[in-house]
Amino acid sequence: MDELELLSSNSKRWTSRFTPSAWALPRSPGSSDGGHSPADEGVVGWAEPREPTDLMEDDVATNETEPGGVQELGHIVLYVRDLERSVRFYRDVLGWRQVGPGGLPFPAAMFSGGRTHHELLLIEVGADATPIPAGRRVGLYHFGLKVGDTDDDLRAALARLEESGVPLMGTADHGMTHSLYLADPDGNEIELYIDVEGVDWNDPEVLMSRPQALRL
Repeated sequence: MDELELLSSNSKRWTSRFTPSAWALPRSPGSSDGGHSPADEGVVGWAEPREPTDLMEDDVATNETEPGGVQELGHIVLYVRDLERSVRFYRDVLGWRQVGPGGLPFPAAMFSGGRTHHELLLIEVGADATPIPAGRRVGLYHFGLKVGDTDDDLRAALARLEESGVPLMGTADHGMTHSLYLADPDGNEIELYIDVEGVDWNDPEVLMSRPQALRL
C-alpha cells in the first residue's frame, strides 16, 4: 500500500489526501481544508511534550487505583440525528457488534466488542438537533477504538473505510499506537488504532512523544 503522508514535516499541521464528500466533517481551527489538525497553530488541545518529572514517572509506573477510583472507561453515549444511518456506520462500516434488546421506549442502539455489556449507546434526537459547532470549542475532541493488534488489522480497517467511501481526516504514528482519524455521520471524530507491539507504556518519553507520519 502507498505510504500515507498525512503529517507535515514540522509535526504541527495535519493535512489529508481524502476529500470530504457526502460526510459532514467538522473543520479544525485554523484549517483551510477541513483536515485533521490536533496541533494547528497550537490552538487545539494537543500540548507540546513536557519534560518528564518524578511525579509523572511515578504515576506512569503504577497501575494501582485507590478504592472508588476510576478503573477504566466503560462506555460512551452519543446523540445522533438519524439512528438508522448511525447504526449502519458503527455496525456495518466499523464492524462494531450491535447488542441489546429492541423495543426501547426511545430510539436507541447499543454496541459492544465483548469487553462489557455495552461500550457505545446511540440515542436519536432528530434531524433538527443542533450540530456540533465548528472551530475552537470545549468538549469531546475524539474517542479511540482499537481495531486489532497489528498493522494488518489497521490496513483491514482502512479497506473497510475506503470500500464505504468514508474519508480519512488524518493518520499518525504516535509511537505507542498507529492511528487513523475519521468522523461519523454527525461529525464526531473517531480514532481507529492498534497498539504497537513491544512499546513500553511506562516510558514517559513514549507517552509524550510527538506524532510522526504513519506508514502502512
